[in-house]
Amino acid sequence: MKFSNERFEIIISEFGAELLSLRDIKRNIEYLWQRDSGWWEKTSPILFPYIGFNYNSEVKINGVVYSTSKHGFARERDFLCEVVNNKLICVYESVDRDLETFPYPFKLKVIYELIDNKLIVSYEVFNLSDETMFFELGGHPAFNFKNGDKVILVGDDNKRRYVLDGPYVGEIYEDSVESFLLKDELFENDALIYDGVKHVIIESDKRRIRVVLEDFEFVGIWSMYKDGKMAPFVCVEPWAGLPDKIGYDGEIKDKLGIQSIDRNKSRVYRFEVILG
Repeated sequence: MKFSNERFEIIISEFGAELLSLRDIKRNIEYLWQRDSGWWEKTSPILFPYIGFNYNSEVKINGVVYSTSKHGFARERDFLCEVVNNKLICVYESVDRDLETFPYPFKLKVIYELIDNKLIVSYEVFNLSDETMFFELGGHPAFNFKNGDKVILVGDDNKRRYVLDGPYVGEIYEDSVESFLLKDELFENDALIYDGVKHVIIESDKRRIRVVLEDFEFVGIWSMYKDGKMAPFVCVEPWAGLPDKIGYDGEIKDKLGIQSIDRNKSRVYRFEVILG
């Protein structure tokens, strides 16, 4: 499904409400990674209701243990999408099979909006259950940048870095990093995860983006690593939540970074991608 303004065009798939293309029409520049089975067959999946892995692929909710998969299941569901008032809106409402891994009825609305050189992405999460709902939510857009391009982290002087031990959060420490160049070995142990970052800027000789995190406390920066090389893309992932800490077996409500919405309420999370 296509949507555009006078300069930029986006393409959305109703499967997962996934952003497939973000293109500068006038300059004929594609900003988003285009799927390649040799590297990664996704472009911008939505992470909900979990981010990364729960420990041993299980989560405990009200004393009941549920089996879970990486990044949840929203990216594998069919949304209903339409253009309303110059916004592309995609909606998914939970069905019975979702309750087998996430026991809260919910609705997820994803809104894409183009204003000048800015893509605004909003997620509205509706809790349709009769109790407080606990969850995680994130974006995963992959941009066309490569080894040697520059990353700038704008935010607090004392950011925190969450180091992955396998697929789980291990060591957490303060990190004052402000910028770095993309290089292969950065992603040998998966994503770089920070809090205290407000904007992420990436620059190359052809492209420049600024991702404004707004309602997201954490950010993951990731590229696929294979045979000693990073892929020719980098993901800037706004996260409201984190993978489990290694060894965590407590309730979902006590997880590091967990989100919550009271019964019959909703909450909006938004980030922006500024181009050029």
